[in-house]
Amino acid sequence: MNWEKISFSFSKFVDILNIILKWVLIFIITEMTAVVFLQVIFRFILKSSLPWSEELARYSMIWMVMLAAGLGFSSGEHIGLDVIVDRMKGTSQKLIKLLSYVIIGLFDITLIRWGWEIMGRVGLQRSPAMRIPMKWPYLAIPLGGIIILIQLIKLCLELFNQGGEEV
Repeated sequence: MNWEKISFSFSKFVDILNIILKWVLIFIITEMTAVVFLQVIFRFILKSSLPWSEELARYSMIWMVMLAAGLGFSSGEHIGLDVIVDRMKGTSQKLIKLLSYVIIGLFDITLIRWGWEIMGRVGLQRSPAMRIPMKWPYLAIPLGGIIILIQLIKLCLELFNQGGEEV
């Protein structure tokens, strides 16, 4: 198998996914800011509140966190023990990175599986204010996990493509 070609194609796919994620996150942040601002205007100036605004802002925050987690993982923005990994060279550094990717992958598969399970359990419930099915807010958990898994696969392919080079 030509791992470099597969890695290149997958990397391009993930790059496009990341661009889409950035625009979706910009939209969510803008929407959330507008809704919260509108609620402040309604509550303090018009002396009336919007019953759905707090709920929409909460669900938007959940979606933003889950989508941004995958985007942050792709660019190495999550917290890590880089001090230890950076001191290692060659094969030992790759093994540590691979071990961490395996642990993250196991956690991520658990997140996807149980996120999907919970989404199925609450799917028929409706949110109190907006009356939307609760499966939509909970869908952020498995979808965020899938995005992290896609980013993880890209990082693994890049690690394997480094061959005998010093990392």
